[in-house]
Amino acid sequence: MRPINVCVTVFNRYDLLAVLVDSLRKSSVVPSALYVIDRGNDARAVDEALGHGVSEKTDIRRIPLEGQCLATAWNWFIKNVPEERIIASDDIVFYPETLGVFRDTPGDFIGIKDGKSSAFACFLIRDSCVEKIGLFDETISPDYLYFEDCDYGKRMHLAGVPIVRIDCLFHANSQSLARKTEEQTKEHHRLFTIAQENYIRKWGSAPTPGEW
Repeated sequence: MRPINVCVTVFNRYDLLAVLVDSLRKSSVVPSALYVIDRGNDARAVDEALGHGVSEKTDIRRIPLEGQCLATAWNWFIKNVPEERIIASDDIVFYPETLGVFRDTPGDFIGIKDGKSSAFACFLIRDSCVEKIGLFDETISPDYLYFEDCDYGKRMHLAGVPIVRIDCLFHANSQSLARKTEEQTKEHHRLFTIAQENYIRKWGSAPTPGEW
């Protein structure tokens, strides 16, 4: 049985990262490793969120990856972390059974199903999916996030690769935007528009809300 590796990218919600880590401590399946990419560049906040780690059996690995591109972070995980790899937003809460359900659910791509979130808020992506679809497109949202998930979902749909969904986890859907300054919020809207325009340029139209 393959070990489970959990991968998290945190932007500025270190408080929620702490909640995520605490939920992993209660998991009935102990993760082999927890990989953290800190986009907010606040090592002290990450240390506080990690506390005393997850368990004695869980290796904590902090990845010094430059830039803000979420697709780049996800691609790093895919290229460097072996199956089974679960990639989560910093505002995910795992239930005790979640990791085991991810591992035991067949499919190329397993994502969250809660009626409100993108499947990409927390997902398990297997090598078989990458062999069929490839990596995430880092040109959609250069040095930022948004629409890279829509692009990947579109490519999966066109290739006939289904998204299998599970519902045994919680997405706080915090929106890191809530912790931004006024200046950061303006920059967010600028970069969001660039990502949206790149997506439309690639596919001819904007994605349907809730499509993936």
